[in-house]
Amino acid sequence: MASCYAELSKISKTKECREKALEIRREIGDRSGEAGALSGLGDYQLSIGKTQRGKELYEESLQIYCEIKERSSQGATIGSLGDCYLNFGDTKTAIDYYNQALEIARETKRRRSESMRLRDLANAANYEKRFQDAIEFATQSRTLGAEMESPYDGSYCNTYLAEAYLFSDKLDEAHSAIDLALQFNIPLNNHKAQSLLGVITLGKDDVLTAKQAFLSAIDKADEILSHNEKSFRALDIKGLALCGLSFCEKSEDFSVAKQAFKSVRTINKDLGGRLQISRLLDTLAQISKTSLLEEVKIIASGLNQT
Repeated sequence: MASCYAELSKISKTKECREKALEIRREIGDRSGEAGALSGLGDYQLSIGKTQRGKELYEESLQIYCEIKERSSQGATIGSLGDCYLNFGDTKTAIDYYNQALEIARETKRRRSESMRLRDLANAANYEKRFQDAIEFATQSRTLGAEMESPYDGSYCNTYLAEAYLFSDKLDEAHSAIDLALQFNIPLNNHKAQSLLGVITLGKDDVLTAKQAFLSAIDKADEILSHNEKSFRALDIKGLALCGLSFCEKSEDFSVAKQAFKSVRTINKDLGGRLQISRLLDTLAQISKTSLLEEVKIIASGLNQT
């Protein structure tokens, strides 16, 4: 039940379920269940921008999984620790964790986990500007996902693929990838996929499609925020989409976007997230051939805060 709530970003119910599960598992001496509940609480902390606390919970969970020799769960938790380090901006450590998790997934023959770690490596490669590597990892993950008919892989892999092509100035390939991503309805990724469609089509001078995509991205981000007002990723993407919408409407008013980014940085200041949104804003500014986003970029990067 808690996993379903998490997918919809209904954070308060997710936390309540995980805490109750942890209490029960400890009462009955279920060590595996205790570790799972700790990992779930780690997921919760990450979703509200508390990466350090999430890391601590994952480490506690991993210790238990190692003690009881639950190998596949060790791999999943190691992958979650990779997410923490990616948020911190420590891509080297994140990649090390992802590779460990990938090795365990293959060792235990968990194909869904293997696909997930390949797409994590694609995302990390994008952070490091190794776009060809990102394309290769995302393509491998997409192939596995297609074989398993996984909508998650279809959405996320193609999103990371679109980013890699976009950052490589290959707009046609980026457009094809994001169109594929949008064939899958994944609530926690729809807003990003729509925002990328907006940036890509704006770059191709298709202002009408771009405007519709940005509006959709804002709507889908707001849906997440209605359940979790601390979803910093949704707020970052909403800010990006608001900037794109202003360009489509030939407006120089970015006040709403600025407020969104100010709100984000009060929730989460992790370097990884700031670098990611800054790169997307840089790309949008390059496409729009304007310096109008300079103040927005400063706010989004957190450089205006002490």
